[in-house]
Amino acid sequence: MGNLLALGVSAQSKKVLGTLVIQTLGISGEGVTGSIPLPSEINQTSVQNAIQSLGAIRASIYSGKPSINPRVVAVYNNLGGGEKTVNSFISQLLAKPINLIDK
Repeated sequence: MGNLLALGVSAQSKKVLGTLVIQTLGISGEGVTGSIPLPSEINQTSVQNAIQSLGAIRASIYSGKPSINPRVVAVYNNLGGGEKTVNSFISQLLAKPINLIDK
């Protein structure tokens, strides 16, 4: 966490430039969307707010209130076969979803 705060301080003193993005891929609902900050600039405060929002989102996940819908965001294909292999792999995963959270 110290590195993130240092990044915020560096951005505030104009030593670095960039954007801050927080995504909740596959997590939505009460306590999630409202917790995501909308920073207008990167500085120490915006980084601290982002870290706090991640804690709030994590807490809401354990409360059981948000909707959890896992998404495939990347696949490393070491099998070969290109796009056809990747699409087949993803299709198989979607055909028999794994329950990640006991309800």
